[in-house]
Order: sequence, then C-alpha cells, then structure tokens
Amino acid sequence: MQQATASSPPVCSTATQRKPREQVFDLLRGEHRHLKQAFRDIGRMGDAAPYDVDLVARTCAALEAHIRLEEELFFPIVCTRWRAAPLVDAAQLRYRGIKQLVGELKRMPAHDPLFNARFRVLSGYMRLQMREEENTLFKVLAHVDLHWQALFDALRRRQAELVIEYCLALRRGPRRVIYPPSIPTPARSAT
Repeated sequence: MQQATASSPPVCSTATQRKPREQVFDLLRGEHRHLKQAFRDIGRMGDAAPYDVDLVARTCAALEAHIRLEEELFFPIVCTRWRAAPLVDAAQLRYRGIKQLVGELKRMPAHDPLFNARFRVLSGYMRLQMREEENTLFKVLAHVDLHWQALFDALRRRQAELVIEYCLALRRGPRRVIYPPSIPTPARSAT
C-alpha cells in the first residue's frame, strides 16, 4: 500500500476496492472453477475403468452445496429483477436435471456401465449452467441495484455452513454401498 500524502487520497489494494457485486460474482466464479477442475480431474481418468468413486462423491457433494447456495440465496434475490427472472427459471430447470443425475449416481454401483456416462452428462449440464450464469446472468446483473454487500455476506456465511455440512456427510461415508460385480445388488422395493 502506498503512503498517502496530504493532497492525495490513500491508495488501497485492489482487493479492498472490489465492489460487493463483483465479490458476489467472484465467490460464485470461484466455486465454478473448483467444480470445473473436479470435472477435468475425473475426465482425465478416461473411460477404460470406473471413475474414482470417492472423487465422484466429493464432486457431487461440492455440486450439491453449490446448487443449494444459489437456490437458497442467490436466485431468490436476483430473480426479482425482470431481465434476470427468465435466466433464473432456466437455471432452476437445469438444476432439477442435475440434481436428478446426482441422485442416480449416488444410488448406482461404480461398475454400472452407465456410471461414467451419467457423470459425463452431469458434467456437461453443469458446465453449460456455469457458462450461462457467467456469460449471461452476471452480465444482466452487472448494473442492477441490489443489496450486494448483504447478499455477499449471506453467501459467505452459508457457503461456510455448507462446506462443514457436506464435509461431515462425506466423513460419515457414502450413503450407498458399492457392490463388487461378483455380488448382486439387493432388490429395492418400489415404495
């Protein structure tokens, strides 16, 4: 930080000069980068063998936390702006499909022939969602008057809570048992 003279205002670092709106976008972009990296890491495994179940479980947990963060705090606030509402509606529809795929992955054994394919589709849907959000929704919201600081503070608080919640869930172990190919999966009841 440079010294301020009597005739010049203090010069602050760029981090402190960030507008709350940009802080909101940066927080969400940071989560997007984390998810994209996880998708790339899993994609590098190739399709010759089942994907690493632990890495898929961690990625799905991060994805669920991100979706909850946006659905609980970000979307309800930004959809109040008329130009953002249709974009939020489309995002919520994409998230419905993404959540369905996550649920299916959680119930599938890793050796299922569709496990890798289902994760690739999930990855594609989420990449589309992140691209739409960053390239369209953020631009629509760039000049919208909202209580950005309050939204940023709420997002950060909730993000921390969700990280703890999903980390604890992962420490308890997977919610499903992964059966080796030689052991048949027990039949599930229709109820």
